[in-house]
Amino acid sequence: MAVGSAGTLHHQVGDIMVCSRFLDRDLEKIAYLGVPFECDFSAELAPFNLRADVNGCVSTGDTFQTDREETSTGLHADVFDMEAFGSAQACKQLNIPFLAVKYITDVIGQNSLKHWEDKLEDAKKCLENYLGKWIIG
Repeated sequence: MAVGSAGTLHHQVGDIMVCSRFLDRDLEKIAYLGVPFECDFSAELAPFNLRADVNGCVSTGDTFQTDREETSTGLHADVFDMEAFGSAQACKQLNIPFLAVKYITDVIGQNSLKHWEDKLEDAKKCLENYLGKWIIG
């Protein structure tokens, strides 16, 4: 499991997304070369009967997304980060189920970097609270 912050185009600041699908928006640009750029853990996580709605999609890339236009390859993603895909890809290769819990700190295109910095403390508190309830029940 990965836990962290993310930006979004489709949700609200303060929302928490639980994601089982991952794509790398940088690798997607060279997918025509046969480079894998997607990982989906929906089937692997189904037997766990998780309480939360685990169906979000994370778009990972090497840049902090601040411009809506730059997200064109990941428009169908729920959240955008810079790290989840690498962990997802490693887990997929090792046949280990993986999910990411992401606190939305910013809406891409609305002063994202400043909002991200301002929301980090909120993210920490909300994720601690969320995970405590999720794990304990």
